Amino acid sequence: MTVTYYNYRYWGISSVAAIDTDAEIDTFAAAQNAEISSSRVKTFTVTAGAGEYIYYIIRAALGTPTFTVGGFEGGFTLVGNDVVHTNSRSFSETYDVWRSDLANLGATTVVVT
Repeated sequence: MTVTYYNYRYWGISSVAAIDTDAEIDTFAAAQNAEISSSRVKTFTVTAGAGEYIYYIIRAALGTPTFTVGGFEGGFTLVGNDVVHTNSRSFSETYDVWRSDLANLGATTVVVT
């Protein structure tokens, strides 16, 4: 029998300009913007208000994602790479933190491939 373990990916909004610590990543899990996945591919919708950025946080091993918003590619920058995140089962994994280039985007659907 083979057992495969998957880690979380996180997304959402924050007024923090550069999320790059384990504790900051945990705030996304607390907000229930997390799910277990083995893929970087995801479509999600959030509403970013004044001073809020959109974030997408995935295991570094999943590679570099492509972001599409409103039919246009881009708009996200890697603001935290190789951030060691420890999950609720005490397993540590290296994560990459991607942030929208602009704040206050309102209701936005992000397609990640």
